[in-house]
Amino acid sequence: MTVARELQQLRGSKQMLEAKGGDGSALEPLIQARADTFDELRRLSLEHVARSRAEPGCVEHGVAVDVNDGLRLV
Repeated sequence: MTVARELQQLRGSKQMLEAKGGDGSALEPLIQARADTFDELRRLSLEHVARSRAEPGCVEHGVAVDVNDGLRLV
């Protein structure tokens, strides 16, 4: 299975999303990568961020690496 397919299967799963804020307007995707998939997941995440930032009304969108876990994208 490709990394892109694995990521597609994760979308919308309760394990992937953690609600942020009281109004429900923001979600924080949590993706735990493996060493062999991290680079591709990072690339796909950055592409997603660029698409989202281009959408009308987008106020904030980004991706970061967890400082406590270098294989976790937040």
